[in-house]
Amino acid sequence: MQTTFTSVPLAAALALAAAMPAHAAGFSDATVDPSSYTQFTFHTDPSVNVAVAAVGSGNPGAALALGYTNAGGPVNMVSMIGFINNAFAYDPGTQGALASVDFSNDRFVDGGDAFLNASLVTYSRALVAQGGHYYYAAIFDAGQPRQAWYTSAASGLTSAAFGLFDFTTGSFDATQHPDFSAGGGTLSFGFLNRFVLDTSGSPYTLNATFGYDNIELTLNAAPVPEPTSAALLLAGLGVAAFIARRRR
Repeated sequence: MQTTFTSVPLAAALALAAAMPAHAAGFSDATVDPSSYTQFTFHTDPSVNVAVAAVGSGNPGAALALGYTNAGGPVNMVSMIGFINNAFAYDPGTQGALASVDFSNDRFVDGGDAFLNASLVTYSRALVAQGGHYYYAAIFDAGQPRQAWYTSAASGLTSAAFGLFDFTTGSFDATQHPDFSAGGGTLSFGFLNRFVLDTSGSPYTLNATFGYDNIELTLNAAPVPEPTSAALLLAGLGVAAFIARRRR
């Protein structure tokens, strides 16, 4: 007589391995003093002057401002300026792997005249440094005002949301990402400002300002199986293996 065994499917056994609640780490900066940040720059038009300064007219109080000015000549510029706060450091190897990052900042955008303010398409950008490489995630600031402070935020930014940017060449590779796993190495965080302008050879008087305030980051830890859940998972796998042997 053949004996038939009925068991819980393997998928159900795997579902028993519930994860422990993720513990979040966080960083915040309500003053955004440039002296607290390491600056990285890719800037293609030397006729445009870029000034980075601490100002007292943030949202509210102190903030960081980038000013773009020129002498009135033609502009053909790609400017990528990144800021990494070395105090915003997290080591997944000792503090736990990450699942995602939540990012928020207050921004001020003023292109300097009505035409540029109307035509600017703006994104906030969270910046990550790891192992001498830099990665950013772009957050579309849809419908946000000009010449006024607003808040831009995104939650659940996984490693795949960040692409590799080279401040030496200006190249971007969306297929390369930071490593949020325990073996990835220390991560440092900040933000990046991108400003692109081409006047097609025509003279243009540039006087634009970008402001940053209230940088907020929440690091969401990857789930870790509870010890009891891990034991149940092993038991479920054992049952599945036993059934497979009996069937053979």
